Amino acid sequence: MRPIVFLGLSLTEPEARAVLDAEYRAPIVRGDLDAIVAPAQVVIVDGMLDPDLRLDPEEAARALARGLVLHGAASMGAVLAARLEPLGMKGAGQVFQILRTLGGDREDLVQALFARDGLEFRPLTVPLINVVAGLWSSGLGTGELAALVHVLRAIALDARTWETIEAAVAGAGFRLPPAIRLMDAKREDALCLLRQLR
Repeated sequence: MRPIVFLGLSLTEPEARAVLDAEYRAPIVRGDLDAIVAPAQVVIVDGMLDPDLRLDPEEAARALARGLVLHGAASMGAVLAARLEPLGMKGAGQVFQILRTLGGDREDLVQALFARDGLEFRPLTVPLINVVAGLWSSGLGTGELAALVHVLRAIALDARTWETIEAAVAGAGFRLPPAIRLMDAKREDALCLLRQLR
Protein backbone atom coordinates (compact mmCIF):
# COMPACT_ATOMS: atom_id res chain seq x y z
CA MET A 1 0.00 0.00 0.00
CA ARG A 2 1.67 3.22 -1.18
CA PRO A 3 1.57 6.00 1.39
CA ILE A 4 -0.27 9.23 0.63
CA VAL A 5 1.99 12.19 1.42
CA PHE A 6 0.80 15.80 1.81
CA LEU A 7 3.78 17.98 1.00
CA GLY A 8 4.57 21.57 0.09
CA LEU A 9 6.98 24.16 1.41
CA SER A 10 9.08 21.90 3.64
CA LEU A 11 10.44 19.66 0.87
CA THR A 12 10.11 19.57 -2.90
CA GLU A 13 8.29 16.68 -4.51
CA PRO A 14 11.31 15.59 -6.60
CA GLU A 15 13.43 15.40 -3.44
CA ALA A 16 10.71 13.39 -1.73
CA ARG A 17 10.25 11.00 -4.66
CA ALA A 18 13.98 10.26 -4.60
CA VAL A 19 13.50 8.91 -1.07
CA LEU A 20 10.05 7.27 -1.02
CA ASP A 21 7.69 5.89 -3.65
CA ALA A 22 4.36 7.40 -2.64
CA GLU A 23 1.33 9.29 -3.88
CA TYR A 24 2.27 12.93 -3.39
CA ARG A 25 -0.39 15.58 -2.92
CA ALA A 26 -0.45 19.33 -2.24
CA PRO A 27 -0.45 20.65 1.35
CA ILE A 28 -3.37 19.21 3.28
CA VAL A 29 -6.61 21.16 3.60
CA ARG A 30 -9.99 20.62 5.21
CA GLY A 31 -11.78 17.60 3.76
CA ASP A 32 -8.69 15.80 2.48
CA LEU A 33 -8.65 13.16 5.23
CA ASP A 34 -12.42 12.67 5.14
CA ALA A 35 -12.04 11.73 1.46
CA ILE A 36 -9.51 8.93 2.12
CA VAL A 37 -10.94 5.45 2.59
CA ALA A 38 -9.34 3.16 5.17
CA PRO A 39 -7.08 1.29 5.25
CA ALA A 40 -4.46 3.81 4.22
CA GLN A 41 -1.15 5.16 5.44
CA VAL A 42 -1.07 8.95 5.36
CA VAL A 43 1.92 11.22 5.89
CA ILE A 44 1.24 14.86 6.73
CA VAL A 45 4.17 17.22 6.32
CA ASP A 46 2.64 20.49 5.14
CA GLY A 47 -0.80 22.00 5.38
CA MET A 48 -2.54 25.25 4.52
CA LEU A 49 -3.06 27.46 7.58
CA ASP A 50 -5.63 29.81 6.07
CA PRO A 51 -8.66 29.71 8.42
CA ASP A 52 -10.95 28.80 5.52
CA LEU A 53 -8.74 25.91 4.38
CA ARG A 54 -6.85 24.55 7.37
CA LEU A 55 -7.45 20.99 8.47
CA ASP A 56 -9.49 20.71 11.66
CA PRO A 57 -7.78 18.41 14.20
CA GLU A 58 -11.20 16.79 14.68
CA GLU A 59 -11.03 15.58 11.08
CA ALA A 60 -7.67 13.96 11.83
CA ALA A 61 -9.12 12.39 14.98
CA ARG A 62 -11.98 10.93 12.92
CA ALA A 63 -9.48 9.54 10.43
CA LEU A 64 -7.57 7.79 13.21
CA ALA A 65 -10.81 6.40 14.64
CA ARG A 66 -11.80 4.82 11.33
CA GLY A 67 -8.43 3.16 10.84
CA LEU A 68 -6.16 5.48 8.89
CA VAL A 69 -2.53 5.38 9.98
CA LEU A 70 -1.36 8.97 10.31
CA HIS A 71 2.26 10.09 10.45
CA GLY A 72 3.25 13.70 11.04
CA ALA A 73 6.51 15.62 10.88
CA ALA A 74 8.20 18.91 10.03
CA SER A 75 5.37 21.45 9.83
CA MET A 76 1.59 21.05 10.12
CA GLY A 77 2.21 17.31 10.47
CA ALA A 78 4.34 17.86 13.57
CA VAL A 79 1.74 20.22 15.06
CA LEU A 80 -1.03 17.65 14.57
CA ALA A 81 1.09 14.76 15.85
CA ALA A 82 2.02 16.66 19.03
CA ARG A 83 -1.69 17.22 19.66
CA LEU A 84 -3.06 13.84 18.56
CA GLU A 85 -0.34 11.48 19.79
CA PRO A 86 -2.66 10.24 22.59
CA LEU A 87 -5.13 9.16 19.87
CA GLY A 88 -2.52 7.22 17.95
CA MET A 89 -1.00 9.68 15.47
CA LYS A 90 2.70 9.00 14.99
CA GLY A 91 5.10 11.92 15.20
CA ALA A 92 8.70 12.01 14.05
CA GLY A 93 11.63 14.37 14.05
CA GLN A 94 13.06 17.25 16.01
CA VAL A 95 10.22 19.69 15.33
CA PHE A 96 7.71 17.20 16.72
CA GLN A 97 9.87 16.66 19.82
CA ILE A 98 10.20 20.41 20.40
CA LEU A 99 6.47 21.08 20.01
CA ARG A 100 5.63 18.19 22.31
CA THR A 101 8.07 19.48 24.93
CA LEU A 102 6.88 23.10 24.77
CA GLY A 103 3.19 22.14 24.78
CA GLY A 104 0.32 24.45 23.97
CA ASP A 105 -0.63 25.78 20.56
CA ARG A 106 2.69 26.32 18.77
CA GLU A 107 1.71 26.22 15.11
CA ASP A 108 2.99 29.77 14.62
CA LEU A 109 6.51 28.38 15.09
CA VAL A 110 6.23 26.44 11.82
CA GLN A 111 4.35 29.09 9.82
CA ALA A 112 5.94 30.85 6.87
CA LEU A 113 4.64 33.06 4.12
CA PHE A 114 5.33 31.72 0.65
CA ALA A 115 4.85 32.30 -3.05
CA ARG A 116 3.49 29.49 -5.19
CA ASP A 117 4.27 28.91 -8.86
CA GLY A 118 2.43 25.80 -10.03
CA LEU A 119 3.77 22.97 -7.90
CA GLU A 120 6.73 24.98 -6.62
CA PHE A 121 6.68 26.73 -3.22
CA ARG A 122 9.14 29.54 -2.43
CA PRO A 123 9.50 30.77 1.17
CA LEU A 124 9.16 34.50 1.78
CA THR A 125 9.78 34.44 5.55
CA VAL A 126 11.83 32.36 7.98
CA PRO A 127 9.95 29.77 10.06
CA LEU A 128 10.76 30.41 13.72
CA ILE A 129 11.24 26.69 14.35
CA ASN A 130 14.63 26.91 12.60
CA VAL A 131 15.86 29.24 15.33
CA VAL A 132 14.28 27.21 18.12
CA ALA A 133 15.68 23.95 16.73
CA GLY A 134 19.16 25.45 16.40
CA LEU A 135 19.19 26.52 20.04
CA TRP A 136 17.55 23.27 21.17
CA SER A 137 20.41 21.38 19.49
CA SER A 138 22.96 23.56 21.26
CA GLY A 139 21.60 22.46 24.64
CA LEU A 140 19.38 25.38 25.65
CA GLY A 141 17.18 24.42 28.62
CA THR A 142 13.40 24.18 28.40
CA GLY A 143 12.82 27.32 30.49
CA GLU A 144 15.17 29.42 28.38
CA LEU A 145 13.68 27.93 25.24
CA ALA A 146 10.18 28.95 26.34
CA ALA A 147 11.44 32.50 27.02
CA LEU A 148 13.02 32.61 23.58
CA VAL A 149 9.79 31.41 21.96
CA HIS A 150 7.94 34.26 23.68
CA VAL A 151 10.38 36.75 22.14
CA LEU A 152 10.18 35.18 18.68
CA ARG A 153 6.39 34.98 18.59
CA ALA A 154 6.24 38.76 19.10
CA ILE A 155 7.72 39.22 15.61
CA ALA A 156 4.94 39.70 13.05
CA LEU A 157 4.70 36.85 10.52
CA ASP A 158 5.49 39.11 7.56
CA ALA A 159 8.56 40.54 9.35
CA ARG A 160 10.27 37.23 10.10
CA THR A 161 13.54 37.70 8.25
CA TRP A 162 16.92 36.60 9.56
CA GLU A 163 17.80 40.22 10.27
CA THR A 164 14.76 40.90 12.47
CA ILE A 165 15.04 37.51 14.17
CA GLU A 166 18.73 37.98 14.98
CA ALA A 167 18.07 41.49 16.33
CA ALA A 168 15.22 40.26 18.56
CA VAL A 169 17.21 37.31 19.86
CA ALA A 170 20.27 39.47 20.62
CA GLY A 171 18.06 42.04 22.33
CA ALA A 172 16.75 39.31 24.62
CA GLY A 173 20.28 38.25 25.56
CA PHE A 174 20.50 35.03 23.57
CA ARG A 175 23.35 33.98 21.30
CA LEU A 176 22.61 32.18 18.04
CA PRO A 177 24.91 29.45 16.69
CA PRO A 178 27.14 30.70 13.85
CA ALA A 179 25.56 28.41 11.23
CA ILE A 180 21.94 29.14 12.23
CA ARG A 181 21.02 30.52 8.81
CA LEU A 182 21.76 27.12 7.28
CA MET A 183 19.26 25.43 9.60
CA ASP A 184 16.24 23.93 7.85
CA ALA A 185 14.60 21.82 10.53
CA LYS A 186 11.41 21.18 8.57
CA ARG A 187 13.25 19.85 5.51
CA GLU A 188 15.46 17.58 7.60
CA ASP A 189 12.49 16.17 9.51
CA ALA A 190 10.49 15.55 6.34
CA LEU A 191 13.41 13.64 4.83
CA CYS A 192 13.91 11.71 8.06
CA LEU A 193 10.29 10.52 8.16
CA LEU A 194 10.25 9.52 4.49
CA ARG A 195 13.44 7.51 5.01
CA GLN A 196 11.86 5.74 8.00
CA LEU A 197 8.89 4.72 5.85
CA ARG A 198 10.98 3.54 2.90
